[in-house]
Amino acid sequence: MNDLKKGKNNKLIFLYNYIYMGIKILLYDSKYNIKKNKYLDYLIITDYELNYYFNSGIVNPLCVDKIKVIHTNFNENNIYMLHNSLKIGGELHLINNHDYLKMFKEYEIKKKYIVIKKKNNFTYININNRVIEFMCIGVQKGGTTALSYNLSKHPEISLSGSSNPLFSAKHYFDINWTLGIEKYKETFDYSKKLVGEVTASYLYLSYTFPYIQKINPFIKLIISLRNPMTRAYSNYMMIKTRQLMVGSFEDEINNEVEYRWEQNKTFDTSGRHYIQKGFYYNQLVELFKWFPRHNILILLHEDIIKDIQKEYNKIFKFLNINKIDIKFKKIFETKYDKEMSEEMYKKLKGIYAHDIKKTEELIGIKTGWLSQN
Repeated sequence: MNDLKKGKNNKLIFLYNYIYMGIKILLYDSKYNIKKNKYLDYLIITDYELNYYFNSGIVNPLCVDKIKVIHTNFNENNIYMLHNSLKIGGELHLINNHDYLKMFKEYEIKKKYIVIKKKNNFTYININNRVIEFMCIGVQKGGTTALSYNLSKHPEISLSGSSNPLFSAKHYFDINWTLGIEKYKETFDYSKKLVGEVTASYLYLSYTFPYIQKINPFIKLIISLRNPMTRAYSNYMMIKTRQLMVGSFEDEINNEVEYRWEQNKTFDTSGRHYIQKGFYYNQLVELFKWFPRHNILILLHEDIIKDIQKEYNKIFKFLNINKIDIKFKKIFETKYDKEMSEEMYKKLKGIYAHDIKKTEELIGIKTGWLSQN
């Protein structure tokens, strides 16, 4: 373990702060070559510390290829949380005993171990500390109001917030977290299979990520990305229709570049970050530092409009719930007094071009935004 303390692997150093005495868990992770390093054959953890790990929230939760538990004392909830800590395709090895056999429908017996393979992104719920299972975290003006309305109709879901979809965003993690977690939980119906929230500002306001992760490191996150050029204009029109004192779209963009570009990102300042909220690449890179990729679903707003049922079926599969028919594409229509000028659209396309290309490569989706006029 001396090599680990000297700084060869920051992630493992962090784990070592919490895993140091008691029951042995053998971790394999091809990315960090744990198996190949003789000093890292075993990371140690006590039952008490494992409970603390899963119930208190730790930065960068485990996401590994293989976990071997060489003890029979862990309770069911802890074993399920270890299963959540695997990558898709990863394996959980448990000492062969009757109690563990009852917990899983599919397994393989290898010598004295039960081997459970993680085949998909199914996530077990932490029954000891249930708060929230999924969130739609952005982007603003990317169709999240419709997402809130439609998902609230699903019989297996309890969605927090107002019954009016226009005011359903809870905003707990960006402005209301000081109210306390018990206050947050009051709006959920925990008799439902899943509880969730739709707040479109979270993706842009990355200071929310550690708060969200602390509540549930295995949370499912849904993101609806929209053409950043049209998103910026829609953001402007939303502000304008609320009768706030704003100039023309061109004036607002120029003012943002000159006066608001270096502002700290807060809930209050971000309202008029029309351009900045459309740079998706860095937002997603930061998000991926905090949550496993297999627990993040990225959709395109344009695809939802084109084939709403197909895209919502992706959401239902991602959340491991039954499919329902979706009949509403939009909750309301805004009558714009004019469309964005062609000149302004081309200007924004030039600003976003590089970021769009990087975002497409990062998420593995061709957006088609640069070919749109």
